[in-house]
Amino acid sequence: MSLLAALAYDPATAVLKSTAANLAMTAFDTTNARLTFTAPSNGAVLVRIHCGIPNPATGATVLLGVLDGATVRMRQITMGNGLVGGANADWFGAEAVAVISGLTSGNSYTWDAAYGIESPSTAGNIKYGGPDDAVGNDGFGALIFEIWSTDNLLGSVWYDPTTAVNKLGTALAAMAEIDASNLRVAFTAPASGNVMWRIRAALRRGTAPFANVLLGVIDTAGPVVRQRVVPHRGLTRDTNAQGLLCMDAQGVITGLTASGSYTFSPAWSIQVIGGATDEIRYGGPNNATADDAGGGIGFEVWKA
Repeated sequence: MSLLAALAYDPATAVLKSTAANLAMTAFDTTNARLTFTAPSNGAVLVRIHCGIPNPATGATVLLGVLDGATVRMRQITMGNGLVGGANADWFGAEAVAVISGLTSGNSYTWDAAYGIESPSTAGNIKYGGPDDAVGNDGFGALIFEIWSTDNLLGSVWYDPTTAVNKLGTALAAMAEIDASNLRVAFTAPASGNVMWRIRAALRRGTAPFANVLLGVIDTAGPVVRQRVVPHRGLTRDTNAQGLLCMDAQGVITGLTASGSYTFSPAWSIQVIGGATDEIRYGGPNNATADDAGGGIGFEVWKA
């Protein structure tokens, strides 16, 4: 990968973005958190957004993403959202990473880092910047926004339908495709015969018991399960029955036939049954209504 554009905005005076009310995707700062870049030849870029969010026991559910004018290019429940916290002084790094494809090679694009609120809370707010001093809890680090080329990308899909999709975790299940129509990636295996895959999706978790989920890859020829892993994820707050957290799973698959054609699909299984509200959630409207969207689900296959 090579860097196409980046910023780290860390003003001397701290910036506060309230999480007290539901919010559709909104630009952080169209002056200081905006990037312009030229799309690479494959029309796909990797985007990374990172900021700090306080995480009390009743904190908000936050989406990070990208706006292209009024168009939402990407929105994602942040990795770190849902970690169990206590007082407002408990902070975590919230991060969203996704591949955005379908760009026109050679075209110039101007994108804004953005955020949205699904489950609001007055207990904490997004903050960045602040003085570098020895005074407690007044410096919050930079808002990071990066756009990278994807030279080793074999294929990807970012799926965020306007109507939310909910995959319930209330019954035991073997590995199965999450969506055979919208999430498959077809690619040609590299000379090495090795590929890396990655899945990011939101898991909604209410009060105990909690579902235990595996994420992985099904090769549609067969079909056969190529790999499955326990995803990285936060821990739900028992006090937030509508809480969403990000699951991130990845791995390397070896032994493919060089130049062979493959179609891989993200898959999931349920190893422990959860409560009535436990589910994978993606899609939903971009609005100011509580708990009706889970952001996108991403699946990528890379040369390895």
